[in-house]
Amino acid sequence: MMRRALLQHVGLQGVRVETFRVYWRAYGGWFALITSPYFLCAGIFAALCKPLWFDGAAKNFPWTDWALSLLSSLISFSIGGLAVILAFSNEKFVRLIRQNGKENSYFMVLTTAFFHFILVQFIAIALVIILISYQTVFLSGVAFWVFSYAIACGIAAAASLLESAHILNRMGILDVND
Repeated sequence: MMRRALLQHVGLQGVRVETFRVYWRAYGGWFALITSPYFLCAGIFAALCKPLWFDGAAKNFPWTDWALSLLSSLISFSIGGLAVILAFSNEKFVRLIRQNGKENSYFMVLTTAFFHFILVQFIAIALVIILISYQTVFLSGVAFWVFSYAIACGIAAAASLLESAHILNRMGILDVND
């Protein structure tokens, strides 16, 4: 019964609402987003960069060109980063970070960090495209904040990779003692 439910959940039926519920729960929801130091730093960064995204006439937002270019490169990094950590992980490491299937295991934290990074990038791309279509100063500010947050999420994802490397490195001690 459980196997069938699991297969239905991860079936070839496309992205499901439940996938986003799992992500949002693992991420920590609205409270985690609003209190995230990365989210707050992105807001401060966006405010400091106001001359880049603010055009009083709302006719020219040149930052959108290089933002789209940078975001597409970041998406490659984020998908590649997660693939690398999973590819170099041995069975013992994966078992260790899964923590017996706990909902908030390090495996879920790591995967959620990369999923969040990727999702924020796509939201930023969508906002930039909407801004190109409907040029308003308000939308430019929001899009630049989300763009800045996508970059900050890259730092968070890179930190997750470093934490994973640290765990793998510490596991070397266990391998020597086996």
